[in-house]
Amino acid sequence: MMWWMALAQAEQVLVQETTPSADIEWKRCYPNHVRQEAMCTKIEVPVDHKDPSEEKMSLHVVKLPAIRANAEDDPVFVLAGGPGQGASEVISTLYPALRKIHQRRTLIFLDQRGTGQSGPLDCELPEDNGVEVPVEALQACVRDLPRSASWYQTEYLAADTNWTRQVLGYQSINIYGVSYGTRLSLTIMQNYPTAVRSAVLDGVVPFQKSIGGDFGDGVRHALDQVFIDCESTEDCNAAFPDLRAEYETVVHSLQDSGPRNIGHHHSITGVKTYTEVSDQVFWGVLQQLLYQGVTTSLIPYAIHNIATYDDWSTVVGWLGNSPFDGIPIGLYLSIMCAEDVPKIDFSTPTEMDLGVLSTTQLKEMCSIWNVEPVSTDSTGWTSDIPTLLLSGVNDPVTPPEYGDLALSQLRNATHVVVSGTAHNTIYHPCIYEMATDFYQDLNPQSLDTKCATELKRPPFILSATGTAP
Repeated sequence: MMWWMALAQAEQVLVQETTPSADIEWKRCYPNHVRQEAMCTKIEVPVDHKDPSEEKMSLHVVKLPAIRANAEDDPVFVLAGGPGQGASEVISTLYPALRKIHQRRTLIFLDQRGTGQSGPLDCELPEDNGVEVPVEALQACVRDLPRSASWYQTEYLAADTNWTRQVLGYQSINIYGVSYGTRLSLTIMQNYPTAVRSAVLDGVVPFQKSIGGDFGDGVRHALDQVFIDCESTEDCNAAFPDLRAEYETVVHSLQDSGPRNIGHHHSITGVKTYTEVSDQVFWGVLQQLLYQGVTTSLIPYAIHNIATYDDWSTVVGWLGNSPFDGIPIGLYLSIMCAEDVPKIDFSTPTEMDLGVLSTTQLKEMCSIWNVEPVSTDSTGWTSDIPTLLLSGVNDPVTPPEYGDLALSQLRNATHVVVSGTAHNTIYHPCIYEMATDFYQDLNPQSLDTKCATELKRPPFILSATGTAP
């Protein structure tokens, strides 16, 4: 190792490691919708890594062995978002973007403590609670946790990941982290720098920012960009020439006249049912649609149909997609209430608008969860680990400026802002080719990133028959 690399690593605040040992028994397994060869195992990790001889918990690990016989010996650990997504539960959706990387490298999907098949901290919440915080359900959930919520935070997830690396016998690993998984990645890079060969961070949550702390600024910016792009696209502007005004009309109608009781046929039973749609419910659906470019393309058509024909089918049809689908609310709150909400300034009254409710609800939920705040301060920390940062230009939750903040602490990194995209960019062939080259060459500054500036937003839906011919 070069002297300057050793000096840089000596400057890090390292977490003292205890080398674990275990006999690993891999069994063939079949994750949902995954056709590739997969092996699964359980790994015992300490609840408290400072005292590894005490209580243990079991973590679920899925391994997709590299396809080529002459594969590299450093795997890619996939760190999912949320917080709370189980990595094993996103294999089928992520694999198409990782399959080229998989040719040369084993993929490891670790369900972090409290997620997936690693003792998920699920809560039974009422299905029809509207926008109200389910106080009694959350009180019951926090009472029933298997141990204190304070054991389910990023510091421990990072320690679990490093413990798993050691048990599996890997000297160093590559990381692919998405959304909250980027904060976990940065924590691993900070606490265990010699264990990380490289990192790709997609939809970056830097140490300096709290999830939800912008009170919906990113969401409103993303919606405004939909209006701008529709106005500048000939076919969209011709179909919806008054889109902004129609949006304001819908919102003001809900605010002035109160929620609408929308009749529709249940998607499975066919029985006619009614759904109450308020301004907050409407905004909640728009917020979810803005996460992906494909779903964003529905927004002008949906707004126009409501304003012109009182057709709420897109909104009520989307209501079955909860933002917490696949996310154990107990794990989500254990992290958010300790690491994010304490950093959010609630002192200034905030006018309710698109993207605001989810943050204000967090404050109320965390008053129930009652977990002690923890510091995520990284002042003075820097890293030389080769890192590729990816941001969607229209990302409503982790906008490009978040990637810039993370870049300020990474001395061997490049930040690629991907045009035409929103949250999570690696699905585009241009980007997964770039990530594949990066993992192989470890030279972020020399990457060919031109294609990332040439991607287009998916075409807008103009009618029931789809996009323009």
